[in-house]
Amino acid sequence: MAQGRDLHQKAEMARELEQDFVKALQLTDEATVAYADEEDSRGLAEVTASRQNTFGHLYQKTGNKNFLTLAKYTAQAAVEIAENSSIPEALALPYRDLAKVYEDLKDYSKAATFHQKAVEAMRSHPPKEHARPAVLADMEAHLAYAQYKAGDKNAYIRLKSAIADLEKAGETPYNKDVWLSGAHMRAAQMLREGSPDDAKIHLQKAKEIIDNNKELTLRAEQWEKLAALFTDRVS
Repeated sequence: MAQGRDLHQKAEMARELEQDFVKALQLTDEATVAYADEEDSRGLAEVTASRQNTFGHLYQKTGNKNFLTLAKYTAQAAVEIAENSSIPEALALPYRDLAKVYEDLKDYSKAATFHQKAVEAMRSHPPKEHARPAVLADMEAHLAYAQYKAGDKNAYIRLKSAIADLEKAGETPYNKDVWLSGAHMRAAQMLREGSPDDAKIHLQKAKEIIDNNKELTLRAEQWEKLAALFTDRVS
């Protein structure tokens, strides 16, 4: 394995499994230099997007909006690097991660636009390390959420379809549980005001997934914040 890809994978593990965000940022810096030395433009775009994800996690954990600003401009840089590379396989993840920033910024129209770009890129030119049904299903779940929040109420049907695809997809337990619990939580957010009973069903399903995987510490914190918005808490 090339040095850039090895450092990149270690950065992902530091962020997702160890929840060590400083270490993750340090490793993404090292991977950035390694990818540049290796003239790997796709890797450079993806590790820049990975750095954005770390800023996004820090924003979710601390509520400090400066991290959201860092996430936004880092994600935009990742997209620019990917688009300038003329490598179609470089596009999907940076598009997805910029869309996630727009979700956090509550700019759902832009989020939907970039999630659509991500889904189209993943379908037509998937990067080989991520060419798995669960990755596409997670992207489709995010797309449906953004479309719903942007005004397309039919998107809930597409979100349920993406959830079904995630449930049957083969994937590592951590990834599958993170993505599936996240999809249920987004469904709960979508339905909280219009269909509160259905929203609570999704909230409960997310909790069951989280409770059965002790590695989902950040997701558990996010669930608590979401559940606090409901008058009748899920126990």
